[in-house]
Amino acid sequence: MSQDLRGFVQLAALAAVGVSCLMVAACGQGSSAAVGGASGASASASSTPDPLAGLSASEIVAKAIANLEAASSLTMDGSLLISGQPFTLSLGIKPGEGCTGSIGLGDKGNIKLILIGKTVYINADDAYWEATAGSKADAAIQWANGRYIKTTTSSMTGVTNLCDLSQVLGPVKPSETMTKGKLTTLDGVKALQITAGRNAWLYVSDTAKPELIGLESPEGSSDLIAGVLSFSPGAPVTLTAPPASDVVEGSTAP
Repeated sequence: MSQDLRGFVQLAALAAVGVSCLMVAACGQGSSAAVGGASGASASASSTPDPLAGLSASEIVAKAIANLEAASSLTMDGSLLISGQPFTLSLGIKPGEGCTGSIGLGDKGNIKLILIGKTVYINADDAYWEATAGSKADAAIQWANGRYIKTTTSSMTGVTNLCDLSQVLGPVKPSETMTKGKLTTLDGVKALQITAGRNAWLYVSDTAKPELIGLESPEGSSDLIAGVLSFSPGAPVTLTAPPASDVVEGSTAP
């Protein structure tokens, strides 16, 4: 892939940066804000007893991260605001094998992503090229012609980091400043809310085998990052390469 086109496609890597920033926000110093202050549009109060009562918040988070990383497959969905730029994520991940899904860049278009092993397929829509490629937009659109661009993980590191849970969850560090919050539900799953920093909350499945299922940093809580991420461990994921007729080799880019 030419250096110019690689640079345009790498804008999607901002989404990966955004994930990391949101995770870091959730691992900041302890906040004096009241537990339960998260906006939690998909959360509701629950009176279910907490099976994690015998563990500290940091112990629960450590177990929840380890259990999520051990899942054979999962989905990750999110809506983020990074320095005023909206991003959406919808990815199915098979740790160690790859991922598939889409990255939305607001008015800058959308990108479909398929990662299988070390091979990456990126499909950017016309709106993306028009918003990012400037005078090269028409040439890029004609060249790609709606097809997936085939390249490698070495040239798409920022984007493919989204498929690597060790990268996505790396900034989340259990801390003694974390505190247990209310019992609630997140997308129909019983969850324990954990205050993890300044206006940041983690959600852990309220079971004897806790898994990280959500993270929230409400809009306005940070100048740089806000949003919600949710994880569904165990959700089925199928990785399928696009047909050859829908693929163009990145090395042929003008």
